Amino acid sequence: MVLRLHANTREFFSEARLPIGFLTHRTKAEAERILVALGILPEVPKFLICANDLVLEALRRLKWVSLLKAGLVKSLAMPIVCRRFACRPEQVVVVDDLPENLMLLIRSGCGLALQSPAKPLISSRTAISFDLASVLAHVETWSAIGAENRVMLDPQLEFLGAWAPLNLGPNLGNVTLFSMLRTIGKCLRSRWP
Repeated sequence: MVLRLHANTREFFSEARLPIGFLTHRTKAEAERILVALGILPEVPKFLICANDLVLEALRRLKWVSLLKAGLVKSLAMPIVCRRFACRPEQVVVVDDLPENLMLLIRSGCGLALQSPAKPLISSRTAISFDLASVLAHVETWSAIGAENRVMLDPQLEFLGAWAPLNLGPNLGNVTLFSMLRTIGKCLRSRWP
């Protein structure tokens, strides 16, 4: 299930003074449906790197074997981000809930990795999230004094109201050749580690 854990998501992204992108393992169609449901698209200009982009980057860099062995790793996004934003890796800030994603991105040169609380859903009425404004505070502190490059965001208890569930299931898109190939790849990786 996809949840809206921040009531001010749309406002945050529309008022942000920094270029912000969205990085996901989901397909482009799935990611766009989520961003529309959150109210981010189509009003707020967006930058999206999705599963499709990660596969193309792996193929472009001739990383066939690592793609088959490890699947889609978010560190494949670093060259894409640098090309699209015309920046260096050390200027990139990433927020993710999985430490392994953050470590791969740091090894790829990411300047600041912010770890959001994992396993957000506590009950049907409450969830653990983080304050979006704290992300900007960490970015300002980091860029100002060169602070540590991996930071855990403070957990924040959210009471889920009617605005939280987006009613989007795990399979947001139609079955496509891309989604079938991903499923086959996951199956092969689980059988032959």
